Amino acid sequence: MGADTTHQSTVADEGALKAPLDDEVRHTVESTKAAAPTSKSLWLLLYFVALALVLCRLPTAFAYAETLITPKQRAEIGDPKLEDLAVNVAVGGGVLLTVFVYACYVFVARILERRVFPASRPLGRGLRTGAFFPVVALCLVPPQLAALAFEVVDPTQGIVYYLYIAAVALLVPVFFRRRWQHLPPGKIAALYCCSLGLAAFTAVG
Repeated sequence: MGADTTHQSTVADEGALKAPLDDEVRHTVESTKAAAPTSKSLWLLLYFVALALVLCRLPTAFAYAETLITPKQRAEIGDPKLEDLAVNVAVGGGVLLTVFVYACYVFVARILERRVFPASRPLGRGLRTGAFFPVVALCLVPPQLAALAFEVVDPTQGIVYYLYIAAVALLVPVFFRRRWQHLPPGKIAALYCCSLGLAAFTAVG
C-alpha cells in the first residue's frame, strides 16, 4: 500500500509539473502559427520608403503634367495661377492614389503570406521575411530608383521592365526552396502562381 501511494504521488507530481510545460509548449506553437511570416516593421519600412521615392520624383511629375496642357487649353484658361492649380490637383491626386495603391499591395501580399505560403526566413535581429515581401519590395523600389535616377515619369514602360517583373516573380520563390521542396505539387504551383499574380498586380496597379 505504501509503495502504491508513493507511486501515485510521484505520478501526480509529474502530471502537475508536465501540465505547465504542456501549456507553455502549446502557447509557443500557437504564437508561432499566429505570427505573420514577414515582420510588421519591414512592411512599414517598405511602404514608407516606396512613398518617399514617389515624393522625390515630384519635380519630374510636375514638369510632365505641365507639358500635358496644350496651347489651346492655356488660351482657354487664360490664367497662369489656374494652370498651376490644375497641375497641383493632378499631381496631388496621383500621389494620394499611389498611397492607396501601395497600401493595397501590402495588404494583398500579407494575406497571401498567411493563406498560401506562411513559411518565413530569419533575417537576424528578430526580423523575418515571407516569400511575398521580397516580391513587392523588388517590384516597387528598384523601378522607382531607376525612374528617379533617369528622371523618368513612368518606370513601368518597356519590355525590359516586364521581363524584370517576371524574373522577380519566378526567382524569389527559389530562395525559399528549402521551405517548399517537400510540399505537394499543388501548393508549389499555388506559390508560383501567386508570386506571378502579385508581381503583375504591382505592374498594372
